[in-house]
Order: sequence, then C-alpha cells, then structure tokens
Amino acid sequence: MFILVILLSAEPVEISSEKDLADLEVNKRVVLLGEVVSEKVIYGKTKEIILDNEIKVYCECTESYKNNFVRIVGKVEKYKGKTQVRALEIFVSRLKIYLVFPVTLPPPAS
Repeated sequence: MFILVILLSAEPVEISSEKDLADLEVNKRVVLLGEVVSEKVIYGKTKEIILDNEIKVYCECTESYKNNFVRIVGKVEKYKGKTQVRALEIFVSRLKIYLVFPVTLPPPAS
C-alpha cells in the first residue's frame, strides 16, 4: 500500500514525442501537452485521442476534445507489445500557452 502511494504521488515526466514514450517504464506517470487533432471511439467509452505531436492517448471518456488544447496526465502501459498512454486526467485549456518559464530579472539599477 505504501509503495502504491509513492508511485501515484511521483512527479510525472513530460513527453513530447513517441521517442520519449518508448524509453519509459510501464506505469510511469507522464504529462502531454498539445492540440487534439483526431479522436475516435475504439469500443464502448474507450477513445483514441491523437495530439498534434502524433502521440496517441487512450481514455475512458465521452467528451469530445477535438480541436482543443489539452494537458493530459496519464500512465504508460503496454498493449499488444506497443507502448501507449492511458489518460488519468484531461484538462482543456482555452489558451495555446501551457508553460510559464521562470525568468530571472536583472537587479534594479542603482
């Protein structure tokens, strides 16, 4: 039980390509950012969502995310020998900006 809590609370790894995904272990938490360019129902409530970076994400959802910018938190899994992402949470952004980089400002002039 304690180990499960540690695994679920671990910081997710941000991935931006299929190559990043291929190097990760099963059950590793990941974060993906991008625009949903395609989605289709695989069976029941299971959907395949494809982001603009060509990463496929699978979710148990009924909502449509097509043409929306999303932040997806998921976990890596294997299915029929292929590495894929199963969505745990999907956040829709109204803006195309997801990341705010820290900026170091110069000291004030004296």
